[in-house]
Formats: sequence, structure tokens, C-alpha cells
Amino acid sequence: MSEYQHYQFLAMDRPLSDAQVAEVRKLTSRAALTRTMFVNSYQWAEEAPDLRQQGPGAPGDGHRGQRE
Repeated sequence: MSEYQHYQFLAMDRPLSDAQVAEVRKLTSRAALTRTMFVNSYQWAEEAPDLRQQGPGAPGDGHRGQRE
């Protein structure tokens, strides 16, 4: 079974600060990220990993099974 997930966020009230951008970047290195938007897509050919786990190389950080 395969799964596809697409996440997209826009900053509506104000741009993110440098510190906030750095915090978001810790979640994934593959996302398109600016001070006003975040876009990331995941696609798995097998069972999807638990997205609640965080950190580089952890399931859900976009480093496993993602197509560019």
C-alpha cells in the first residue's frame, strides 16, 4: 500500500523570525521553507512511518522514501 501526504503552511499575520525558521527547519531538511511558507510532500511505497517521531534520520523527516 502506498501513501502520499502534502503539507503546506502560509504565515498570514507576519513572517517567521529567524529563530522560528530555525525551529521549523529542525523538523525536516527537505521542505521548501521561507519566512512566509512551508511546503513538504511525503510519498511511501510501504507502511508510512510514525510522523510523531522527530529528528534527523527519524521516520517522517522526509529522508526515507521521499521522491524529489
